[in-house]
Amino acid sequence: MQPVALDEIDNIYDYERKRSKLRPQMMALKKQRSLRLGPALLLTFENRETIRYYIQEAARAERLLQTEALQRLLDEYNAMLPGDNELRATLYLRIASKDTIRETLHLFEGLHIAETIRIALPDGTTIPASFSPPPKTPQPVYHLTFRFDPPAKQSLGKKDRPVSLEIDYRTYQHRAEVSATLRELLWKDLQ
Repeated sequence: MQPVALDEIDNIYDYERKRSKLRPQMMALKKQRSLRLGPALLLTFENRETIRYYIQEAARAERLLQTEALQRLLDEYNAMLPGDNELRATLYLRIASKDTIRETLHLFEGLHIAETIRIALPDGTTIPASFSPPPKTPQPVYHLTFRFDPPAKQSLGKKDRPVSLEIDYRTYQHRAEVSATLRELLWKDLQ
């Protein structure tokens, strides 16, 4: 995917005028690109639109006006875009309340060490997630990369059998079927 360029980012004043219309559209897109994996995890598969939105929101929140600061922000977020034959997702730990933060983080401590999250394809192939970069401590947000070889890409494109996302980590074991809409979006992302 092409990185988001500086000239694609609205200045914070122009963005503020557009934001009320854009925000519901982006929330709808993120919903289409997201999948809940059990009660505690949510994955959102990223693309140029979601990354551009994050950049705009971060620039707005930080009141960034200088080109150098905006470029640093672009570099940081563009690193979240998938490369060739990849899907990238942001994994959010859904923490029920502030009283359960430690408990939830502890439950997923070490999650990045083993191949515990994977995409299960119709041909039986699994695509394990790698953590980018591997965290040193438990986090409420992780960035995942799924790397596809040509046969795996073909398998994702076969619509006659389901594709699912799975996690098998300690006592947290869940499987969620990928919707037809999300599958189509992911297929397009890989092209």
